[in-house]
Amino acid sequence: MQQFLAYRKMLKRAASQGAVGSISFCLSADVFNALCGDCAATLSSVRGNLPMNYRLDYGPVGGPLGYAHLIGLRWMHAVVAMNTPMARQIRQMTGRDVPIIGNFIDEGPVEPFRQPPDLHAPASLAFLGSLTERKQPLELIRALTAPELDGDCLLHIIGDGPLRQQCRAEIERLGLGERVVMHGALANPFKVLAGVDCLVMPSLSEGTARAALEALHLGIPVVARDVDGNRELIEPGVNGILFSTDDDLPDAIGQAIRLSRKLAPSSGGRQTLLPAHHRQHPNAAAFLSILRQSSSSRLSPPSSA
Repeated sequence: MQQFLAYRKMLKRAASQGAVGSISFCLSADVFNALCGDCAATLSSVRGNLPMNYRLDYGPVGGPLGYAHLIGLRWMHAVVAMNTPMARQIRQMTGRDVPIIGNFIDEGPVEPFRQPPDLHAPASLAFLGSLTERKQPLELIRALTAPELDGDCLLHIIGDGPLRQQCRAEIERLGLGERVVMHGALANPFKVLAGVDCLVMPSLSEGTARAALEALHLGIPVVARDVDGNRELIEPGVNGILFSTDDDLPDAIGQAIRLSRKLAPSSGGRQTLLPAHHRQHPNAAAFLSILRQSSSSRLSPPSSA
């Protein structure tokens, strides 16, 4: 409650100087925003398939909570979605059509880590994310035992979470101790990420993962499950590979490794594979434009009949 009251006070103080906007990106922030519509133009950016994400992350109560979250978006001045499936879900639950603004990253801090590929090194993969059921790190570990993948293929797991010990146990059970490196959570994962052949995201549900955007900006192809909005981010054979079932994962990884080495430049660093609709400048400008429109609408006096 203290945080909420402090936030309202900050918005009111800012509003005394002129128009103010407030953007929220998650459930708790959306609750704050929904209760601050009298202080600022409020904008919610929906980051994923909420009912499925919440069910996988929070158990049986997650599904209803996700739908309640969607319904609560009716109290926002503006709502945006990161991809078409999200926009469709919001429209079904709220009755409002929402613009699509692709997720994006601050490209500047990532840029210095761009590096030339080492084509003489064994193939390598990275997993970057929380070790949870939704992210499916165990399926990626098991995929390394498939005959489609070279026995020297190395996997870097960057992240932490409730499945950490299960991942360690599975690595030991399968005899993969020399082929899997568990880095834990890294404050700066870019040095590891920039040196692999591909990033693998076996997630059962995904918004538009920042890890995928970071990898693509570094020129690293992405392997992703064909769910939610991944098809709007990944163009198969161009900047990554999509797969449908766990059985398809090893072959998808093999394809991505070959694509990565095909795309590798003869000299210099890799070129960005990030689609234009996920670049920072146009999407940041789109957020600002919607906030300005919402602020003007909120402050405009009602028209006379």
